[in-house]
Amino acid sequence: MKTFFGDRPRRVAKFFLAATVWIAFVAGIVAIVMLLWNWLMPELFVSARPIDYWQAAGLLLLCKILFSGGHGRWKHHRRWDHMSMEEREQLKQRFKGRWGDRWRGSCGATSNEANEA
Repeated sequence: MKTFFGDRPRRVAKFFLAATVWIAFVAGIVAIVMLLWNWLMPELFVSARPIDYWQAAGLLLLCKILFSGGHGRWKHHRRWDHMSMEEREQLKQRFKGRWGDRWRGSCGATSNEANEA
């Protein structure tokens, strides 16, 4: 029997269940980081102090920002890997037209100048 709202209540319930599971998962990861820090760091380093839950969350976020560098989400947007050889050559020519010989790097003399000398 289909109601006026259709499957909307079921989708809303699934969303809240998934959100609750995701929040619990993140909270568990933060707690594990806090426990590992408080167990290892004060014993390994004399000046290290134990941290609380929110400091562990900040540490985890800082590590994510510093060490992931955004590579996870943007990998499938790299155009070069999906280009044919002709498309790569066209892109190289477009950069060469825009930047001249500067796009090769700052190695001094170009190959034409080296041949003429």
